[in-house]
Amino acid sequence: MNKRAIVYIALFLVLGLFIYQSQYSHQVNIPPVISKNEILNDFKDDDVPDGVGETLSVTHIFFPVGFQGQKGDVFYVTMKTGDKVLTRYYIIQEDKNNHDALDYNVKETWEDFQPPDGKYQTFVHSHGQWKEKK
Repeated sequence: MNKRAIVYIALFLVLGLFIYQSQYSHQVNIPPVISKNEILNDFKDDDVPDGVGETLSVTHIFFPVGFQGQKGDVFYVTMKTGDKVLTRYYIIQEDKNNHDALDYNVKETWEDFQPPDGKYQTFVHSHGQWKEKK
């Protein structure tokens, strides 16, 4: 067999191996998420301090349809103390201390407001347990 043909075949084999490895060696970066269970566990305690001396009892968490726990997703937490009802609007953002993780922060707080039934996946807090409202 001709030396030139052997060199060409070897070159094509090396080139083919290089292309094959470069296609399958890319790592897929999966974006970080915060699951619903993580959020529910974070609010599992009955009482949450409000920062001005009052203690609020968490009653509901509302997740919009399509909530995936990714950066930019939102959810709502309803709390009450006595006859005062507060709903906090949280947004999931990049953690300031760890750019590969996510955290959530209060964006707004509303008094005497609760998201409407039927538009959200709703969890009700009762006796230290979360139950999905159907």
